Amino acid sequence: MVKKIIKEKTPAQRQLALRKAIYHAVSHGLTSVQTMDLREGSWQKTLADYKEVLKDLPILRVYHQCNFMHKASFEEFIKEGYHTGVGDDLHKIGPLKLFIDGSLGARTALMRSPYHDDPSTSGIATLSQDELDELVMLADAHKIQVATHAIGDGGIEMVIDSYAKVIGKLNDLRHAIIHVQITDQPLLQRMADLDILAKIQPIFLHYDTSIVEDRVGKKTCERQLCLCLDASLRHTCLSRHRLTC
Repeated sequence: MVKKIIKEKTPAQRQLALRKAIYHAVSHGLTSVQTMDLREGSWQKTLADYKEVLKDLPILRVYHQCNFMHKASFEEFIKEGYHTGVGDDLHKIGPLKLFIDGSLGARTALMRSPYHDDPSTSGIATLSQDELDELVMLADAHKIQVATHAIGDGGIEMVIDSYAKVIGKLNDLRHAIIHVQITDQPLLQRMADLDILAKIQPIFLHYDTSIVEDRVGKKTCERQLCLCLDASLRHTCLSRHRLTC
């Protein structure tokens, strides 16, 4: 509703914002970034802006996470020839970025059991299992990596179930789960067996450690802190920053 009344920016305005963002990143010593600004309805304009700006400002590598939550728009993207790895040394297409649930703070992370401090809810799923499967299978068939936001154990289980349908002996496309916060040993063992990457974001620890016991109870909370660092599970730590110009 709010977006409908916001005046659309001109290409010049969008590209000026990009230039400012690039200079800001480089001024802090960054040499590469991942973005999630390729979205349904605007990805063509955004790609055109990046190509124009990086053509004469080749000082930062940009790797796009591409957010498509509907099959039709994702198919349109694929038909234009885009998949993971397309691009050049400075500007490249990355994974399909999906969201399966919300956050612990808002009690929208999808849990297998009701929230300890609000038994009326178990969180939300942004996609059904069938919808998730369809997007994952479409991506995998076109050699596109999938990276899915999943915080609650219910959401993580859905993503593992979906990835299991496309991963053979090896997870060649490096399908990944981002956050992986509320888990148990069987879930993590399934991830390890399928070689699913865990992309953890430590930046959220300073807040979530203050609420996790309230949200999931002391018993569940106590098992979370070190589970994801299990030696058999491939994992990486990501930073995150919202930048507006």
